Amino acid sequence: MSASYLGGSAVTQAYLGANAAAIALGQGGGVAKTAGIAGNRFMLPTGAQAYPTPYTSGPVHFAPTAGDVTNLKCVEIDWYMQINGPVAGSARSLIKTIEYPVGVFHPVTWGGNVQLDLPGTFTKVVSDIVISSVTGLPLLIPAVAMYRERTFNVTSIANMPTRILPAAANVLGCSDGNTASNALNSGTIGPTTGTRTFGSVAIIGDILAANARSVVIAGDSLVWGQGDATSLGGNQSSGWWERLMSAAGVSTLKLAMPGITTGGFVSSLTVIADLLSVIPFSEGECELGLNDLTSGVSVATILANHQTIYGLFAGKPITQDTITTRTDSNNAYADAAGQAVKTDGNMAGLNPLNDQIRAIPANVTRVRDVADADMTARNSGIHAGPFPPVGDGTHFFSPKAADIASKLVA
Repeated sequence: MSASYLGGSAVTQAYLGANAAAIALGQGGGVAKTAGIAGNRFMLPTGAQAYPTPYTSGPVHFAPTAGDVTNLKCVEIDWYMQINGPVAGSARSLIKTIEYPVGVFHPVTWGGNVQLDLPGTFTKVVSDIVISSVTGLPLLIPAVAMYRERTFNVTSIANMPTRILPAAANVLGCSDGNTASNALNSGTIGPTTGTRTFGSVAIIGDILAANARSVVIAGDSLVWGQGDATSLGGNQSSGWWERLMSAAGVSTLKLAMPGITTGGFVSSLTVIADLLSVIPFSEGECELGLNDLTSGVSVATILANHQTIYGLFAGKPITQDTITTRTDSNNAYADAAGQAVKTDGNMAGLNPLNDQIRAIPANVTRVRDVADADMTARNSGIHAGPFPPVGDGTHFFSPKAADIASKLVA
């Protein structure tokens, strides 16, 4: 076993050396560990696209700060999120490897098979534990290290579920990439000039630390990262929430869709609950509500839908976010004075909704006051700087997204 290759702490080396047989059985050993999500930048696919073969997609992730990760399993789904509910993708077949470190590839198998055939229905499939091609033990990725999943599209497909970035990867400075070749076990994958890649909805495993955090959030375009289109946060994060969590080294899964309401999210609860049944996570969070207000939905209905959504996180700590504002401007958002709160829909309900959230609704463990981090003062309804904070009244430009994240505690 090569310590230089494996990296990690002395505790990890002891864990691997003394408990190799137990690890191979997925049982772990005497070192503290937490079942969780194996890093950041995991998200629901929110669109679909046709892809030929050969074609390989390669998004990247960063292992959590809390500890090294091992006993990795890849979770695949064959559907994607839309504002009115989930949509099934086409039947497809894939082959996958995990690249860590750069240029070293580890095969992913499902029931011992290297190829996974998905039926084009609302399904989830969890892989076998990923075994290192170097050590013959479960692959271990050191804390904070970047790794890449490489997914090869076996046959041409009309409707591949895709993960979508707020801007092209090469513009953002993101490492996610694609290549029209079989790059499962060789070659480099450079940043794509587009916004779409495909891969696992999550990679799960054991984080070698006690009480390591893995957070799942139900969110809309602001969590997804719309507007945050000119830069990235730490560990290649997008949107105020992922920037916040990545800065803290917390593992994450975004269940976020631009334009979605609480009611739209509720319509997808069955398939989301099915997915979460195989995802080990420690906490849930909800940020939904702004699109409801825009659509004229009452505060009472929003709060009732929140309660339904909390059912996804039953038995775990739940964070509810306050809701950020939407404004018009007479000077291209150059300052606070030129802004006025939009009056469409039920935007008048914004402050009453936030006040009720701050009172801590039933089943909520804590409130994350994102509205306070956004506005010039509590309930002002006006975006504070850095100016311009937004271009469309709603979605934060990258400096503003970073500023909001810097004001909050993960």
